[in-house]
Amino acid sequence: MIIVRAGADLLGGTEITHGFTDSGKEYEERQGILRGYGIDCDCKLSSNKKRSRERRFDRVF
Repeated sequence: MIIVRAGADLLGGTEITHGFTDSGKEYEERQGILRGYGIDCDCKLSSNKKRSRERRFDRVF
């Protein structure tokens, strides 16, 4: 069981999110950790990190 407490009142329908990994980790490492939870993440952070990694890779080759 996980208990989540808000630091302020929330309006009905407010989305509550939880990061399963450190957002500073590299894309592949984050995805590996998330797969361990059965999660195939396509959130904005993961998508941006993937595109950033692909751009760096393209510049090298």
